[in-house]
Amino acid sequence: MSRLALLTIKKGDTEIQTIDPRDKIFESMSLTISETGKLYLSGYYWKERGTGTDGIFLFTLDKSGVVKDEIWDDFSKEFITENWSERSKNKAERKEERGKDLGLTLLDFRRIVTHEDGSLSIVGERYWETTHTTTDSKGNTRTYTVYHYGDLIISRISNQGEVVGHYRYEKHHTYYGAYNYFDLNNDLAIITYKRKLDVMGLDSDEMKKKEIKALSTSVLSLIQISPEGEETLSGLMDYSDPKYESYRKYKLRQDVFLMEENEVLLLTYYGKKKFGIGRIRFK
Repeated sequence: MSRLALLTIKKGDTEIQTIDPRDKIFESMSLTISETGKLYLSGYYWKERGTGTDGIFLFTLDKSGVVKDEIWDDFSKEFITENWSERSKNKAERKEERGKDLGLTLLDFRRIVTHEDGSLSIVGERYWETTHTTTDSKGNTRTYTVYHYGDLIISRISNQGEVVGHYRYEKHHTYYGAYNYFDLNNDLAIITYKRKLDVMGLDSDEMKKKEIKALSTSVLSLIQISPEGEETLSGLMDYSDPKYESYRKYKLRQDVFLMEENEVLLLTYYGKKKFGIGRIRFK
């Protein structure tokens, strides 16, 4: 089993620190400097190559790149199979009986968010690509790629270095992923798009098609996920409101800048190479 090497360059001198993987395979990881100046190395690991992501790791480093604290935590089988059909669960169990490990698939590390109480959220996103080919009536073919941004996987770490829990924020976009997240009143805050009827908490199963269509316009929305994994949804900008009519092509870029307490700047894209900045203040 190969080791992970950290290369530190200081005033022309080079030092190499090695980290024992503990019979695990590292994947999708990143060095992160928090808002408080702490240096973290975090990501995911496999127990067996090719069987999916088995858990998270988090190393706290000093300025010399030496590991001071480390956290390893497996995803539970219940978490991995959450929302699976019974057929899929039974199929996975049969594979486990044949010795194939069960893990999360297509998971990429995104970011570490530091919260006001000193706890952390490790944020990952399920990401995959599909290739499609179409043929028109004249026999011309066109091949294109669709980029899928799936569920966010959120691992909350307490300020005592204990794993509070692993949570899943369900979504599926085929454009930008939900990259706009930050600390808000000790919750993990996510800025994304939702249908107006979802923000209003309405049940589309009890509505007529005409009503659903009228309330399917986009609302710039805020998702707050508590340390216990509880979700709260609220609207920020309703594009069907006449005063926001000029913002209907408003699209968020991947970047978010926390300016000060409860205030963020978002890079925006209006289309036709037009960019801007969105400024949002929270109470």
